[in-house]
Amino acid sequence: MKNVIGLLSLVVAGSASAEFVVVNNPVVETVGFYSDAFSSDGAYTYAQSGAQLFDLEDSYTTSSLKWWGSSNGFNDQGVSNFTSFEINVWDAAFNGIVYTTTVDLSNVEISKTGDSNFFGQPVYEFYVPFVAQLTAGSYAMNIGVNLEDANGDQFVWSQGMDSNNFWQTSPFGPGGWGSWRPLPPSIGNTAGGAFVLSAPSPAAIALLGLAGLVAKRRR
Repeated sequence: MKNVIGLLSLVVAGSASAEFVVVNNPVVETVGFYSDAFSSDGAYTYAQSGAQLFDLEDSYTTSSLKWWGSSNGFNDQGVSNFTSFEINVWDAAFNGIVYTTTVDLSNVEISKTGDSNFFGQPVYEFYVPFVAQLTAGSYAMNIGVNLEDANGDQFVWSQGMDSNNFWQTSPFGPGGWGSWRPLPPSIGNTAGGAFVLSAPSPAAIALLGLAGLVAKRRR
């Protein structure tokens, strides 16, 4: 029976192709958006954070999140100036955060895309496991960085295909930091928001359940 359990585990791993529940792929050769961790409270050089609105037609327990970004490279620090990514899922009206996590840079899977940003810096794909229970509805994905050097190289969130639903907060608008507002259309080419949110496919969930059933029978 031990071999059967091992075989099932391999099948689960091989078939756990996640279902993409939100896809906002990056647009190459756009500026992108400086996005600080919301908890930084506007203390960094550009003092702004960005969020991308998205809709879920069904409820999901998500499994992973990937996004694209880079740095401005002004101080030759690149991503080494990033200490962690802060990921917040807001309700669509920005009245509150429904899920939040902060992931140290060492726990983020980082791979080069081969593209460069507006500043000539390499663009990366970032990936983390992301387990959140989200019901059907509208939300805003807010991804920002905590910095080692507040005046050093900053995170540039790559622009996604949907640049019409990108929001920002900064100290310079009405209400200051925490007052979210749509990015003005006139500067839409500086939007961010490129991310993909995934959940386990139904087949993978069914196989995981089967593996659990076999384990119970063994006992």
